[in-house]
Amino acid sequence: MRLSVIAVLFAVSLQAQVRYHFGDDPKWADPSLDDSAWPAVTADFPLPSANSDGMVWLRYRVPVAKGDEPLAVRLAREQSACTPGEAWVNGVHVGVQGRFPPQPDFGVRCATTVFELPAGSVSSGHTAVVAWRGWIPPIFRARVPYVSPQSFAVEIGSRESLRAHEQLAVNGVRLELDLETFIDLTEILLGVGLLILWWRVRGSPSLLWFSLVVVVWPANTLVIDAPAIWQVNWTYTFYWLLVNPVLTIPLNVVFLEFLRTSTTAPRKVVRGLEVVVVVWPVLWFLPVLAVTPVPLLSLLTPLGTLLFGVQQVGIILIALWVAIRQGRETRGLAIAFIVSAVASLFVDIFALVPTYLRWGGNRLFTDNLFTMLVIGAMCYLLMSRLWQDWRKKEELDAEFEAAREMQTRLVPADIAVPGFTIESAYHPARQVGGDFFRIIPVEDGSVLVVVGDVSGKGLVAAMTVAAIAGALDNEFSRDPAEVLAHLNRALLLRRSSGFVTCCAALIKRSGEAVIANAGHLSPYLDGREVAVEAGLPLGIVPDTSYPETTASGHRFTFISDGVLEAANAGNELFGFDRCREISGKPVAGIALAAQEWGQNDDITVL
Repeated sequence: MRLSVIAVLFAVSLQAQVRYHFGDDPKWADPSLDDSAWPAVTADFPLPSANSDGMVWLRYRVPVAKGDEPLAVRLAREQSACTPGEAWVNGVHVGVQGRFPPQPDFGVRCATTVFELPAGSVSSGHTAVVAWRGWIPPIFRARVPYVSPQSFAVEIGSRESLRAHEQLAVNGVRLELDLETFIDLTEILLGVGLLILWWRVRGSPSLLWFSLVVVVWPANTLVIDAPAIWQVNWTYTFYWLLVNPVLTIPLNVVFLEFLRTSTTAPRKVVRGLEVVVVVWPVLWFLPVLAVTPVPLLSLLTPLGTLLFGVQQVGIILIALWVAIRQGRETRGLAIAFIVSAVASLFVDIFALVPTYLRWGGNRLFTDNLFTMLVIGAMCYLLMSRLWQDWRKKEELDAEFEAAREMQTRLVPADIAVPGFTIESAYHPARQVGGDFFRIIPVEDGSVLVVVGDVSGKGLVAAMTVAAIAGALDNEFSRDPAEVLAHLNRALLLRRSSGFVTCCAALIKRSGEAVIANAGHLSPYLDGREVAVEAGLPLGIVPDTSYPETTASGHRFTFISDGVLEAANAGNELFGFDRCREISGKPVAGIALAAQEWGQNDDITVL
């Protein structure tokens, strides 16, 4: 993960003799001051001591070219952080940047600074004395390992020319970051697209965490580069508070959550690392905001660095675990994690790898290369899994389609039997259902009706329905009690884990019926519930007998519990009373009433 730390130490351009002095005295802005006893800057700017007030003065002698144009002084800084500072030219105060203690703050942007010089303050063709007063925060006085020098040059010349130089510097940095910005924006768009996909299909948790990683990771880089790209002059405090808690910590957490949900990595190890990734950024960056030297300052940053190393080593160990214990498809991901974690250690702690590389006229941060490597590996892992899931879904859909076709034969449409008017409605709650009915004409002109409901739903229930249909085809008796006993034996031979409720009725043309029931809802006869003795459901106890009941009437209505147990938004059931009231209505009306009430199970009406 990229951890950009903005440097504010100064490697002063040696175009002219530069001298420095720690402390603070307004007399040091006087151009006539004899500063020959001040130490000269030879290479990197010497830092004040950690226990000092952080104030430092620089004095330059800058030649001024001849010309009549309005003049200005340009303070050119290579990096994007500017510590509080103010400048004098020949003793004239020309400008200030940021805010000094006790409430220090300063801007964060790429642009250099151009201060217009008052008329008469500088004579062309002569040498001007430039005095710069600045304040160095305690964190940088502590000489932390991740701070690098920054160039700091001063020039005096034509105001318009220096402003043009400033704009060229800004445009040059923008051009250098074009490739980086393009990559970041592309990754963010990819992540947003994946989030939309996850939202639409309610995909696996690993897809959600991967999408968040792809969004937050480049967003972190964009925020770091924003001052240089868009010239956003954020204050230093706001910048670090935004980058640290709002982006760095969530990025670390979502990254580890992706590891947890997409691999077999030990859950306790991942959870422990999540605690580490919340703590180390706080320890690492809190000293950056310190105004005065803190006794623990020298301890907090090394401790944060140590915990960051623990995070990276933890990721390496997890990746090794994945590579050894998990399948071939995740080994590429594990290798990418290892490379990225090791590279981050070298870039951010040991500084053995350059922070950025040149790519033509562009600059590409090294960490971003490893970011792309990891995101590519993560993308490959998810795409591989999505492909496998799609293949499984295709196979499952084919199985459901075959089951649907089979069920259309097992649950027939309305058939014509002389002397009877038969209507039916069948609405499964899923692709295939567990309800069934059969209408079997008998040689004497009567009809055998078998209606039932298999426990459970979906493909397993449909397979049980197929077994029942096969058992019915092999049963030659038309006596309702014998039919139920035969089905009970057939289900016990299958050793199915579920059970089946079933009602069998032999109905004559005269309206007389013999009914046997195995735990199913009693049928309705001319608007009244038939009082039948309900035996045990099928498939539970062998050698079960089923008592028979005789009834007579004009209209028999058989329903499944999908009608009775339909529930509305208030979780109120359709219930027995409503079933009885509408039992004399057309079949389609009964089924529609249950569906509109709130279907949650297979609905059958015969």
